Amino acid sequence: MSELISREEALAGLPAQQVRALLFAIEQLSLQEEARRQDEMSATAAAWAAAEGERDFIEAFRRARIIRDTPTLRNLEDHAERWASLVPDNPRVRAGLARALASKYPFNPGLAPRLCQALGLDQPATLESFRAQFGAELSTIYAPAAVAAPVVPHVSIARLVLAFVKLGSISIGGRSAMYLQDELVDRLHWLQREDWLEGLLLGRLLPGPAGVGTAMFMAHMLRGSAAAALSVGAYILPGILGAIVLSMLFFDVQRPPWANGAIHGVSAGGFGLFVFSAMKTAPTSRKTRYGVAAAFATFIAYGLLRVDLVLVLIGAGALSLAANTPRRRRKEADR
Repeated sequence: MSELISREEALAGLPAQQVRALLFAIEQLSLQEEARRQDEMSATAAAWAAAEGERDFIEAFRRARIIRDTPTLRNLEDHAERWASLVPDNPRVRAGLARALASKYPFNPGLAPRLCQALGLDQPATLESFRAQFGAELSTIYAPAAVAAPVVPHVSIARLVLAFVKLGSISIGGRSAMYLQDELVDRLHWLQREDWLEGLLLGRLLPGPAGVGTAMFMAHMLRGSAAAALSVGAYILPGILGAIVLSMLFFDVQRPPWANGAIHGVSAGGFGLFVFSAMKTAPTSRKTRYGVAAAFATFIAYGLLRVDLVLVLIGAGALSLAANTPRRRRKEADR
């Protein structure tokens, strides 16, 4: 007898073989959909980062790309609408598929409602077929909430706040996204990389620094809204305190001569960083339609004519968006 088919499956007949084939097809389709979603997320994030010259951001996203041989329950749940059409309208097959899935991916209706709906586990015919095949109620395959819940460890608020104080103290140089991944995902193993990816893109969409938005999302996943508010406060506190202390040292007290020299040196270094950043982003501007013209117009409007900066940014952003829409770019590429 073939090793791919057990004795029980052979005795059960064709539906049992269909279950195994269906389970494999569902897993593969879920993996393909997850890979496609990650590719889309990576392309979107890379486009944003390239436009702003953030190579570290692109590197962080590349490191977080997840390639799996088997899907997770979360993947099956997220893409249930895509693989639902594979499931035949056969109560016997649906019941067997539910049992096979439950043995490999512990779940319950509260954790995977879309999966349960795709399998039709609330339909009387499926419930009756499960009873007839396995001599038990279908509800017996459901895992307890504690077992089926995603693996998110219980982290005390004090420990969470201390972790974000540390992150706020060491996140230097605009690489906060990578620091969050290294600390919360790779070192502490509090969250999965999928969580980091979602938080990263959400942080890019929210107003303000992307690192703060990402930190808030990850803290919320760990302990909820109140913990997220405390953690974000702890995250930005070191930077605020550092700025206050430096301001007091350099502006509110009598400075020694060496301090003046240090300030001039830091100012020169800051100007150098500005020039370097401008040179690094210049190639991206040349690839953008009218990028050089937009930069020159911004210099004239804000630098010489003293137009309000907010109005300049809104105008330049609107013109750039109109000139670089995907449809327009695609037409030019076809030519």
